[in-house]
Amino acid sequence: MSLNDYEMIIRCTGEVPYGNSVIPKVMADTECYTWCADNPAACDPPKLDFCKKNPTRSLCGCLNAGSRPEFKSLMANLPEVAHMIPLPCFLQSRCGEIDLYNVLIPESIRKQQQYCPHTLIDMSQTINCSNATCYNVKAEQEATAKDTKPGPGPGSVVTEGQVATESEEQRSAARHKIAVLLLFLAFLVAVITAAVWFYKRATSPAGPAAT
Repeated sequence: MSLNDYEMIIRCTGEVPYGNSVIPKVMADTECYTWCADNPAACDPPKLDFCKKNPTRSLCGCLNAGSRPEFKSLMANLPEVAHMIPLPCFLQSRCGEIDLYNVLIPESIRKQQQYCPHTLIDMSQTINCSNATCYNVKAEQEATAKDTKPGPGPGSVVTEGQVATESEEQRSAARHKIAVLLLFLAFLVAVITAAVWFYKRATSPAGPAAT
């Protein structure tokens, strides 16, 4: 981090009164907010400090997800292997929401999402776990349908996109054939027209003089 980042961390760490409660300086001070939004990794300390002092605040729903009673109850219903998945991988952790809007999301926590299976897991849906990898069944089905590619032979899966693609290819081929046919007809008409013109010229009274 630069010297300016250290100075901004000192300046922007803390809280200010907001109604009957308090909010972190990184959300209350315009300069702190801009610095934090532009430098999310450097802005971790002010967020961590606020949530350490205010662990039950909704703004800390991501950072302190593991200690929230409602999140604990959801996790308790998942297979044991699901507990190996980082908390930010679950939608209910609130770590997928908008930072500095209604939740504080340290960059150090957001980076953990790179270890998620392939999408954020919604614990309200069915969770399957296999070989220490958990995923949302609905999301998996949607991803599979989206990524399905037709294979050769009977039993191939043909998606709506495949049907549309094939239809467009057929229309394009038909247009090409028509264009070729029209060019051939135009050429044929030109040849016939030229032949008629030369015949009339050769047989007309004003044609070449007899020898």
